[in-house]
Amino acid sequence: MPLSISDPVLTIKNRIKTDWVKANVSDILPAFHTGFLNPAGQQHQVTFPSSSEATPTDSGFDAIRSDGSTSRRMGTVACMIFGRRAATKSQHSLNPKKFVFQARAEVERIIHAAMVAETDFEYMSVIASAGIPPDTDHEPPFFGWTVQIQYVWRKTLT
Repeated sequence: MPLSISDPVLTIKNRIKTDWVKANVSDILPAFHTGFLNPAGQQHQVTFPSSSEATPTDSGFDAIRSDGSTSRRMGTVACMIFGRRAATKSQHSLNPKKFVFQARAEVERIIHAAMVAETDFEYMSVIASAGIPPDTDHEPPFFGWTVQIQYVWRKTLT
């Protein structure tokens, strides 16, 4: 039987973390984690809070292959980027909106570069990208962006 990957969210998170080029993002290496924004965490974060999957067929099965039964899954992962200024005397720190813009471009670059090279997926691409209103519940506020990543993979049925 073909081997299944452990979790598409972890595959995508690990790909982005591994391929991140600090020079493309004002020499910043953010914190990468699953879950949502951690307000008490680092001032630059790339998070992977959710995913959703569906099958293109009513049964959820592909044609049975010589290596076993598999289910083809199509899904999306939200990659959320957050940045804020340092809490004290931050007049010379990087503008958080600039970080968010550069980090969004870096995530999209990584996903498009790995579109067919990512061995865990048959396909992977950015399908949507949108800003997030500033999080004014915290001071200084976080600015954010969400990149929606779509993938197709085959899950081994056990």
